[in-house]
Amino acid sequence: MAEATRIHSLLIPLQRQTLLLPNAAVAEIIPYVEVRSLADAPHWYLGLMSWRNQELPLVSLDVVLQEEAPIPGPLTRIVVLNAVGGRHDMSFYGILSQGIPHLVQVTPDNVAALEAPVESGSITTMPVTVSGEEAAIPDMAALEDIVYGQFVAA
Repeated sequence: MAEATRIHSLLIPLQRQTLLLPNAAVAEIIPYVEVRSLADAPHWYLGLMSWRNQELPLVSLDVVLQEEAPIPGPLTRIVVLNAVGGRHDMSFYGILSQGIPHLVQVTPDNVAALEAPVESGSITTMPVTVSGEEAAIPDMAALEDIVYGQFVAA
């Protein structure tokens, strides 16, 4: 199979679902670090974290997706994402992963859209199966709009 038909991606576990992101969206995966909480921040906005001499916003997508706030454990990771919107003064932000993300090659042969409904206003745009595992593809621009709106307010 030609390299152009493969997308190197990551499956990122949340509490009740898994996200599918292309590797290019991820700057780094790091162990959980404590964050500086912000007063009056939404529950999903965990605070600011230090990464490579920068302060980045850290978000719980579980809470954004109306799940309970996760309790960080030994397998909790922070996935530092490249901001892809190009319209904000934000280059990176972090999301909390409830396990260690793993690599997957997405090809036309191992990915299929699911017939599941997507709620209006959700940050997930398309449920899929990839290599037999269910995942959701997030709307990165919508997520960045949410994060950036809080980050500017902070």
